[in-house]
Amino acid sequence: AVLEAAAVGFPDTHYGQEILACVVLRPGADASVEGDLRAFCEQHLGRYKSPKLIRFVNELPRGPSGKVQRLKLLET
Repeated sequence: AVLEAAAVGFPDTHYGQEILACVVLRPGADASVEGDLRAFCEQHLGRYKSPKLIRFVNELPRGPSGKVQRLKLLET
């Protein structure tokens, strides 16, 4: 269901930094943050490594070289 994803840290007053994951779904795919993605992350990564926030986006911001511009993920 997931075509591509990228993660970036964002400031957190308690831990110092938390993780935001931006996810692009495959065309026609259906997934929910709580039901599908969070459960998958917790099963494969563990609860403490799983992203605090998961956001669906249409596309990941990329620079001229094709690399994902992670800081722009915070603006989406």
